[in-house]
Amino acid sequence: MVKDAVKTTVFCLFVLCFIAGCGGGGFGTADTPPGVNPGQVSLLKLMPDRNVAQTGSFAFFHARVLDGNGMPIAGKNVNFTNISVGATLSATSAVTDKDGIAKVSVRMTHSGYATVIAEVEGFRDKRSLLFTTLNSIRGFALNPILVLLDADRNLNGIYNEADDFRVCQAPNTNVVRVRATAYVMGVRTGGLRVGISSDYPSLVTFPNTPLFDGTTNTYYLTTNSQGEATVDVTVNCQLQPNELLFNIFAITDAYYVEDFDKSFRGTGGMSLFLQPVTITGINLTADPSTAIVNGISNIRAVVNTSIGPAPDNTAVQLYTTCGTITPTPAMTLNGVATAVFTAPSYIPQGGICSVVAKVGNQTATVNITITGQLRVDPSTLTINGTTGGTATFTVSGGIPGYRIYSNNAAFAPNPTTLNTSGSSFTVTVPANTSAQTVTFTILDSQSNSVTATLNITATGESQLTISPISVTIAPGESATFVISGGTAPYTLTSSRPSLLTVSPATVTSSGGTFTVTAGTVTASTDVTITARDANGNMASATVTIDPRATTT
Repeated sequence: MVKDAVKTTVFCLFVLCFIAGCGGGGFGTADTPPGVNPGQVSLLKLMPDRNVAQTGSFAFFHARVLDGNGMPIAGKNVNFTNISVGATLSATSAVTDKDGIAKVSVRMTHSGYATVIAEVEGFRDKRSLLFTTLNSIRGFALNPILVLLDADRNLNGIYNEADDFRVCQAPNTNVVRVRATAYVMGVRTGGLRVGISSDYPSLVTFPNTPLFDGTTNTYYLTTNSQGEATVDVTVNCQLQPNELLFNIFAITDAYYVEDFDKSFRGTGGMSLFLQPVTITGINLTADPSTAIVNGISNIRAVVNTSIGPAPDNTAVQLYTTCGTITPTPAMTLNGVATAVFTAPSYIPQGGICSVVAKVGNQTATVNITITGQLRVDPSTLTINGTTGGTATFTVSGGIPGYRIYSNNAAFAPNPTTLNTSGSSFTVTVPANTSAQTVTFTILDSQSNSVTATLNITATGESQLTISPISVTIAPGESATFVISGGTAPYTLTSSRPSLLTVSPATVTSSGGTFTVTAGTVTASTDVTITARDANGNMASATVTIDPRATTT
């Protein structure tokens, strides 16, 4: 009987001492803020008298008001707001006493978190405590072992400042230093092993050291001689439009308490508030910004959020007005999502395809210019070597700029580079030049290539020509060409004999004709017809087979 009475007296003293702030805990150790504003509110700290309470019982929230010198301010009216469901406050306001403390009680009839906001003269603080039915015989409130958790998100050595409990507010605000302080009968106690975990394990990352148990997602600490141990917790900021409350829990290994002749596990908890993380902008680019029909362009979306680059695996929806784009959605890595745009097989109206990226309520657009295949017109020219002259070739399509190379340094193109589609280069043939063939290779900025041929004829030989030099027909249609100049007979070939047939294959006299007939295609296709005369001079014409062409 005496022993039980002693136990009861000791424990009651422990509870009263801890709530009042003695024994090294409570509000007596509040950090002194900088400043010299005596009597003016400079700091508001809200703390529950415990972190875990028995469902149906009463617990207290204490709000302490300090001035710029860390001195308590009496007579200040503190407003309290309950933002949890099912919790009841004893009052919505209270006046601070001589120690600068205003308090209200809270009661909850079912398990869950009671969250309260305290406010005075523009200063606010918010804390939570857990009501539970667990251990209903003794209850957590009667446990002689208690673990208090404190937060230092600023990593400035000052715990439980207002912003210390709000994470993901801005870049580099996702690491929280958690301090666990273990009390046994109100006395700080070293050598206790404390497990730290969270009710949202997907949000919390602990240091990857031997102290971390990946199976239970728990980090183990051992308190020092002051009863304290710390760990830096990284919060995985995620895109979400509203504030999210999650909790850090602490539980000790079983510890024998002599006064109770029994072993206990101390517990504690702390709430952190994950701030809304929103998309602030998308930087969308296409490389190259001009694509040939059926060509590709690399799409890059840099996604920024209110805390910096978007978290990995943020989905970026991609759309295009023509052509195709894959993949969609594209997922971010280090804030960047990439995809490949494939141009359509035709040039769209206006010559533009637009790609749109969307994440949340943010969008961005980039335009890609669509151009035809790289071509040079005419593909073959003939100049009489006796009289000489100037040959002019026009480059179009592909992706500007263009570089022109000659296989004979004596016949250099002028200029050797072109910047825009539809530009021309010339080649000068001096008089009394011997018969020969010169080939010019044109490369666009993406190294697509096409060639042009200059035939220099012998004395008395006229220029070999095909007329017309280009025509567009629908599948199944035919077109007739006239060949003249050079030296007959002429041999005719098609670059795509399976798509375009030539009849006859040989024309025996200048001024003769031949006919081409188009096969079936699903997209616009260019085919080159080449004529070679008896001296090896060449001329060519282009036939475009277009399923959209009107059949005559």
